[in-house]
Amino acid sequence: MSPIIVGDRRKITSNNEMIVDDSDFKDQNEVYYLPTERVVENLANHNVYVYHDLSLYAPFQKMKHYIKEETSLKGVFRMRRLLNHVDDPQFVIGADLFELESLFGKPEKIYLKSTQNHSIVSVRYVDGTMAHVDYTFQTKDYLSIEWSGLKYILEFDQHDMSPFDEHNYFESFQIDVDHLLNEAYPLERLTNYISRLDLAELGVNGS
Repeated sequence: MSPIIVGDRRKITSNNEMIVDDSDFKDQNEVYYLPTERVVENLANHNVYVYHDLSLYAPFQKMKHYIKEETSLKGVFRMRRLLNHVDDPQFVIGADLFELESLFGKPEKIYLKSTQNHSIVSVRYVDGTMAHVDYTFQTKDYLSIEWSGLKYILEFDQHDMSPFDEHNYFESFQIDVDHLLNEAYPLERLTNYISRLDLAELGVNGS
């Protein structure tokens, strides 16, 4: 049985997989793959895997490659994300922090300030790296990433990409379906991570 992948069909390169814009999850026998933006809390009884679309984008992968080449991870990482449609912000933020932890190591302290459609997260990692992530929800999609390290100073800004070159624009945010399926993980792993961070207690929730 082929999995059902929820996502933007313009971005995901597919062979025979079923890609849909949304799902009502009526069939509990199906296997669903969801981007973090579509995850909600009432999916525990379904066979759901989560894919972190940000980490599958070419600009983010390239940024990670250079950061891993640093002689020391002491540096400052900044990211700004504007997201058009998010069902529950805590899953987006949790997945981002989960990904950054795999890059920078364990967080020593997390600071978070959140309002209805805006959240700012600052993280100090054990090895000295600082990360600042700014989220705005219910607006046009946008991504910018900066890294200031000992070896590299890197910057990606989606606004620098030509809006008239639609092919190259979507190519930068294209997701290979095999990569998606390989990197996805059970929803339970993300919910357990969020519970450990206690993001809801910090003020991030779906309300």
